[in-house]
Amino acid sequence: MSERARAFRHWPLRRRLVTALIAILVLLTLAIGTVSIVVQRQGLVHRLDDQLRASLEMVVRGGAAGGPGGQGPAPGAPGPRLGSFEVVIADGEVLGAELVDETGTTHELSSEEVTSLATASGSASAPHAIDVGEFGPFRVAAAQAGAGGGESTVIVGYSLAEVQQTTRDLTVIFALVGLAGVVLAGLVGGYLVRLGLRPLDRLAATAARVSTTPLSSGEVVLHERLPAGDVDPGTEVGQVGAAFNQMLDHVEHSLQVRQASEEQLRQFVADASHELRTPLAVVTGYTELAARSADHVPEQVARSLERIGSEASRMSGMVQDLLLLARLDSGARLAEQPVELAQVVVDACADAQVTGPQHTWVLELTESAGEIEVTGDADRLRQVLLNLLTNARVHTPPASRVAVRLTEEGACAIIEVEDDGPGIPAELQERIFDRFVRGDDSRAHVPDSAAPASAPRAAPGTGLGMAIAQAIVTAHGGTIGLHSQPGSTTFTVRLPLADLPVGGARQRRYG
Repeated sequence: MSERARAFRHWPLRRRLVTALIAILVLLTLAIGTVSIVVQRQGLVHRLDDQLRASLEMVVRGGAAGGPGGQGPAPGAPGPRLGSFEVVIADGEVLGAELVDETGTTHELSSEEVTSLATASGSASAPHAIDVGEFGPFRVAAAQAGAGGGESTVIVGYSLAEVQQTTRDLTVIFALVGLAGVVLAGLVGGYLVRLGLRPLDRLAATAARVSTTPLSSGEVVLHERLPAGDVDPGTEVGQVGAAFNQMLDHVEHSLQVRQASEEQLRQFVADASHELRTPLAVVTGYTELAARSADHVPEQVARSLERIGSEASRMSGMVQDLLLLARLDSGARLAEQPVELAQVVVDACADAQVTGPQHTWVLELTESAGEIEVTGDADRLRQVLLNLLTNARVHTPPASRVAVRLTEEGACAIIEVEDDGPGIPAELQERIFDRFVRGDDSRAHVPDSAAPASAPRAAPGTGLGMAIAQAIVTAHGGTIGLHSQPGSTTFTVRLPLADLPVGGARQRRYG
């Protein structure tokens, strides 16, 4: 396929249709004009040949009646026609060679011109064109005439100037009319094409508006539909419009079913988490009570009680996390108070230093870090930091370096948690913030049995820590992202800054 053909395929449909229409009209106009002009010229030439034969016969008869040698026209014969010539040759001698041009002026043909005519002239049954010097092309025919025992050759020619002029006039007329017709057809055709493609334009505009509708979560209602005039089943465009409306109906129904299922699941998780809190508290209480009497029970039973207590505590933390996620999903409002992020970061790093002394913890604060404030829930933001730091501690080998940075960029506060561990696999990065997603052996897992009660509730291995962090950050109007490669893993949290006090009140500022 040529470059032009490939470029033509990338043109808009409207331009392609109009271009194809104009090209077809141009070809048809050229074909009709060419055939018409050729046929008209052939007709004029045939008529001229008929006149030429009649004139030749008249000259021959007139020459025979004119006396010996065939000299002179018959009495009463019409005068010579404008744009014609007659040549009479008897026994090799030129008896007459006169040419009358279009203005009526008579010219004597030279001996060279006569010789050329005598050599190239045809017969009456087959006239043909001969160029007579400065006088232009002529249709020429010749005949033999005999009188008084002698023979002579009569050559008669009619000028083709009129035929050529008529042909030129027809060509100009066809060119002007054809050009006007193509321009008019292009304008009308372009308007009709635009008119016919308006339903497609409305379809494209509707599809563009639907494409900007958030469909990933929440209750979705698609109000966009094509009007009744664009869904006529009798036209191809109407069939596409009807199929598009039907597709939107199916998509809207599917999204509503999905939302209802998610709401039902969230409600179930919330109810189950709420109901499990009491029995887990009872199990934990009885386990602690039994542990106080561990000296009076066998060692194996004491170890079992210890494991029961540990798993009950872990399960209690998981239930609390599920309940928190269910509340955040349902749109529960968090506290909205001024929060100094520097204090939150310092506290979280201090806790991480206690729970992970085998790691190197680095805190990087700018000179203006103490002035960075956001509006939100300090406890929940602290939980985000604890989850990120716990993730770095649990999934990196001992002696790893973990750096925490707090900066300000535009209208956003930025918290970065970076470690120099083995990194997160690419296939896991895409779903790291999903629930119950656990890492694999690419990041070393260090037991967390020494973690105190202040550690984050999502214990290692549950796969809820990153989901909770994202839910809390999203509830504060921020974002959390990840960039990881072997030797460097960075979680970046962006939160909108709080505006300075105006009139004793604080307002949230968004960038």
